[in-house]
Amino acid sequence: MQDTDLPLVDAGQGDELNCTVTSIQLQADASGQVANFTYTWTTMNGNIVSGQGTLTPVVDQAGTYTLTVLDTINQCSAASMVEITQDADLPMAVIEPSNTLNCNFTTAVLDASASTQGPDLVYTWTTVGGNFVGDPSGLMPMIDQAGS
Repeated sequence: MQDTDLPLVDAGQGDELNCTVTSIQLQADASGQVANFTYTWTTMNGNIVSGQGTLTPVVDQAGTYTLTVLDTINQCSAASMVEITQDADLPMAVIEPSNTLNCNFTTAVLDASASTQGPDLVYTWTTVGGNFVGDPSGLMPMIDQAGS
């Protein structure tokens, strides 16, 4: 009797890299005679950082990743792919010119209203030598002392 059972393989769910998530640990699954399996990940356009011969490699670039599982007893193999994407929409911070602080203008508003806006964006202002009047968050904080 000949053993021609293919390994069952699932490369896992796709995921997305972004500004804060710079690497992802893939979560693949294989079933059958797993003690006899070898795991090989390949990619034409991504990058495998570590864990190449495991079910849970770490990747740090968008691309298509293919997991090939080989049963070393019967030499049957099966493959599955997973897609990792990259959120390339970087936010833009744009600060409009403001009034110069002097005897006539003791306060000025820093205007960043032309910047990228959205519910997931947080703007934080900092200064060296200057002074914010009130809360330095949001798109239009007020200052009363020059700084950088």
